[in-house]
Amino acid sequence: MVNYHYRAIQLSIANG
Repeated sequence: MVNYHYRAIQLSIANG
């Protein structure tokens, strides 16, 4: 699912 990957990326950015 692309949604899962997208969420993972957003989480990574939020973690900064």
